[in-house]
Amino acid sequence: MDENENNETGPAQELPAADQDVMKSEGVEIVDLKETPADKDAALDTPIVTPPPVDAPAAPIPQSAPLEKTSGGFTLITKSQSRTDFIKPIRTYRSDAEEAVKRSHTSVIDIAVAESKKKQETPIEYAKEPKSRGLLWLSLVLVFIALAVGAATYYFWIVGSSAPATTSGGNYYSLISSQKIETLPIESKYPLQSVRAAIEGLNSLTVGSIVDLVPTNASGTAITLPTDFFSAIGIPLPAQMALSLDGTYMLGTIISDTNHPFIVLGLSSFENAFAGMLSWEKTMRQDFAGFIAIDHPNEPAVPLSPETFTDTTIDNQDVREILDASSTPLLLYAFVGTSKLVIATDPSALSAIITDINTTNTTR
Repeated sequence: MDENENNETGPAQELPAADQDVMKSEGVEIVDLKETPADKDAALDTPIVTPPPVDAPAAPIPQSAPLEKTSGGFTLITKSQSRTDFIKPIRTYRSDAEEAVKRSHTSVIDIAVAESKKKQETPIEYAKEPKSRGLLWLSLVLVFIALAVGAATYYFWIVGSSAPATTSGGNYYSLISSQKIETLPIESKYPLQSVRAAIEGLNSLTVGSIVDLVPTNASGTAITLPTDFFSAIGIPLPAQMALSLDGTYMLGTIISDTNHPFIVLGLSSFENAFAGMLSWEKTMRQDFAGFIAIDHPNEPAVPLSPETFTDTTIDNQDVREILDASSTPLLLYAFVGTSKLVIATDPSALSAIITDINTTNTTR
């Protein structure tokens, strides 16, 4: 240690002469580095020059750290922090598996096998049908049953009462409800007398019952058209009235002490029927003489004095009627709505028919 320090701080040693000769032969100049007393004095007299200062770069101005807004206020984020330090990492199946491997020293294959066993052991639960759907089906079934019962009731009580009466010759449609349907053979020689005889033979039925009479010709075929019916019983039907009919009609009677016959006609044109009846009033008394005699047998076929139709009201229904000498109604007619025309020989019978038609229309 001391020897090294002497080498570093001590005076320089001279090269051996042999070495100096070699260096000289090679052209190397040998400088004498020995420090003389004069050199020391010169070094002390030399002034020390201080180098000029170098402008150092200005220190950066510290900037305020960003603020992060939180639910409780603001949080200062330092340089060593970033916004991502406050975001929790999203857990995935892969990250959970890696963490499980590190924590329990389990391999990825073991985890996959365990997951497969878990799926096999866990039973599959199928979604159960909600109870509300079962109640809905039950409600639909009940509604269907109710509609079926209602349709059957409507058919048998409403449509059935006006269903065509089957005869050997065709179908005859009842325009109102009735308690009994009877066929009525019309004799060509005395048609109205055959009608009267058939009606008088129904006295055994309950008073107030409505009987539907189905006219048939000599061959037993039902007379289904109103124009053919009027022709068969010998009542002339004006052309304007014939054009106003819809092709349906009904001949019937209401059972009482003296049975009351009536005719119901279906209309296709109320305007033509209304004008046609006003025109027909001039001859109706004579044309319906035989029909009137069924209910009023003592009434002469030809009136002793002129008889005309007058206005009256029955059950709030406008009615036209013709009276005899004693003011007894002999023939009456009324329009029920715009689709039916009723001709009767008694006010009570006309009232019953109007009520039945209005009730049937309301029910339908």
